[in-house]
Order: sequence, then structure tokens, then C-alpha cells
Amino acid sequence: MGDRVSLNVGGHTFEPSMTTMTKDPHSLLAKIAHHDLSTNRSAFIDRDCTHFRCILNFLRDGSCVLPPKEHHQQELRREAEYFQVRLSDRRP
Repeated sequence: MGDRVSLNVGGHTFEPSMTTMTKDPHSLLAKIAHHDLSTNRSAFIDRDCTHFRCILNFLRDGSCVLPPKEHHQQELRREAEYFQVRLSDRRP
């Protein structure tokens, strides 16, 4: 898996592929992939990791399961906005 990179998000390690990171070329994750991960293959992102898994799943699959509680949905939307990923019903 030479395509895999290491992201430390709020103290938790995620290992997405560069393909996932660059799925949305306008996202902050794509910018991080092209600038920070192209040589180092690892990066630290100072954010709460609670909803990051959902953001990665959305980039992988084009969908994610929303948390049941409204305030968690608001947190997820805020994180998606930070990462410049538009959570919508798009398919890859």
C-alpha cells in the first residue's frame, strides 16, 4: 500500500490513501496531500478526531451515516466545513 499516508488528527492516527485524500480536489485534505504529504507521508492536524472517520468515509464512498443527535450533526458539518468537504448526496 504505497498509496497510504499517516494522519494524526487530534492524537488519533488515520491511514487513508492518497486517492481518498485527493478525491475532492478543492478540499483542505487534497491541499495537505499535495503540499505536506507528497514527501513526508505523515501530518498532524490539530482538530477533534470525533467526526474525521465520517469525513474520510464520505470521500471514499460519497456518503456517510449522520449521527442521530442534532448537535453531533452540527459538529460534523463544522468539521466538513473546516476540511472544505461538502457533505451532500454525491456518488464517486
